[in-house]
Amino acid sequence: MFPRPLTPARGLPGRSAHRLGAGMLLAAALSLPSFAGGYSLLMYGADVFEDQEFTIVTRLAFSSGDEVLAYSFGVCYDETAVQLQDLELLTTNPDFVELAQYSGAWTANVIVGTLPGQGLLPMLASAHSLVRADYLAIGDEQTTTVEFCAGPPPDSVPIVIETVGGLATPTFFTGPVDILDPMGFLFTIEDSELYYSVGDPERFFETRMTLSEPDPGYEDHVQGFSAGGVHDPDLLELLFGAPTGPISYLGGSFFPPSLEFFSFEIAPDGWWVGVLFGGFNPIYFDATLEPVVRLKYRVKPDLLTGQTEFTTLAFSEDQGSPPVPIVAVVGGTSIPGNVIDGTVTLLPFEGDLYNRGDCNVDGMINVADGMTILSELFSDGATPTCRAACDANGDGVYDIADPISLFNYVLFGAAPPPSPFGTCGADALGWSCDMFDACPAG
Repeated sequence: MFPRPLTPARGLPGRSAHRLGAGMLLAAALSLPSFAGGYSLLMYGADVFEDQEFTIVTRLAFSSGDEVLAYSFGVCYDETAVQLQDLELLTTNPDFVELAQYSGAWTANVIVGTLPGQGLLPMLASAHSLVRADYLAIGDEQTTTVEFCAGPPPDSVPIVIETVGGLATPTFFTGPVDILDPMGFLFTIEDSELYYSVGDPERFFETRMTLSEPDPGYEDHVQGFSAGGVHDPDLLELLFGAPTGPISYLGGSFFPPSLEFFSFEIAPDGWWVGVLFGGFNPIYFDATLEPVVRLKYRVKPDLLTGQTEFTTLAFSEDQGSPPVPIVAVVGGTSIPGNVIDGTVTLLPFEGDLYNRGDCNVDGMINVADGMTILSELFSDGATPTCRAACDANGDGVYDIADPISLFNYVLFGAAPPPSPFGTCGADALGWSCDMFDACPAG
């Protein structure tokens, strides 16, 4: 879109030569009484980036009052921040229209009609759209204004509404135009460590994709994101991806932000995701690595050798058709993201995997597990089949501190046992686990 010069005055062919110029409106304003009548001129703001085009529509709202015969107003803006590209009248079949463009301003003089009931603007529950203005943001990061004004002399116009009952001086509202700096977002995949049993190597693990803004500046402007990634299909199989963290609220939640759209697709060697939580419920991201997508993988056992294995979960913009970019959406504009890939370390473990704290291997962690430890340590009780699970505080020492830490957790809400806890795994402390059959499948 290129700037189009506008003539200072132009009538519409086939229409009345009746011209509502600045002088006529001003004279009318002096000779006729003005009244409020509930008329409001509205221009909402925009979030834009340098060299981005954007549109602001001037609207007229009135909850009571007479039909509108004509209107005039001016709009002023900072030429160092934005440039006017084009103007378009949205009022249909006017008797006369004059749109004039100046340095840092434009004005509108429009006669909608001359007789009641013949093409006049009636009272509506919604606002009438009057003029569409297309702009180009040229300034650096800043907050600027596009606001109502009388326009520059000598052709300045009053901000008035002419109705069937007389002239009305409207109230008016304008929103800020925020020109934003596309600083970029950081997408990461968390590193993961997974112990696998040499005797039963098939394992499942979860990791997360996070999103952050290392140099916060967008406040509440982020509306969604898309991304894609790849993995080694000979070693890993992706089972699912699901929303987590701040986007885990499904659409319709009473508490914003709500997730409006979530699409996650899986390929043999990767995945891609598209998320919309914006529109009315944007999310603020800062330098914190905020988890947004949960990924669950299956490790294929046939390639595990009993040695430590390393594999990469990498970002990729080659997934999907057409390929899905790695971007965050701000104010309707895509901001390219920086990425940090994740590394998965697969560690062999002799014996069964276990859930720390479940000393009696019944699939639950409660007072009975602490009593099992006390019984073995002080009453010649039976030796548990998985000593590693009985090291409840994870310090590598099997003593009375383990049942005490369990009782504090179960009875008094103290910190839970360290990993592996809540799901079966292992650690590097060297405890044996001869048998632990309380791990859920998958």
